[in-house]
Amino acid sequence: MMHQVSNQLEMEKKKTEELNHTRKENKSQCWWEAPIEELNLPQLEQLKVSLEHLKKNVARQVDKLLIQNSQVRHQQFYASTSGAAVLPFESKNVVFNPDKVPSHGYGRGFY
Repeated sequence: MMHQVSNQLEMEKKKTEELNHTRKENKSQCWWEAPIEELNLPQLEQLKVSLEHLKKNVARQVDKLLIQNSQVRHQQFYASTSGAAVLPFESKNVVFNPDKVPSHGYGRGFY
């Protein structure tokens, strides 16, 4: 009986060691998920670059959607069969400027 309990305890210790090892591996592979305070300088620099790329990609996608939306409104206006002509919103070359988006507590200083 004592031998069985001892074996079970040893197995549990090995499982714990394996789990701790796996956690450490995962933590090093997903370093960006760690709290910012725990990141070193190269990691912070890489995170900054990645967030800047993300910001540019989001801005590009917004521009695409704005262009598509203005084209749809333009097509809807000319495809209208009603007798009353209602002009669509004035279309300008709208370019997304992320600096004009309210931060709501996020953004500036966060990335």
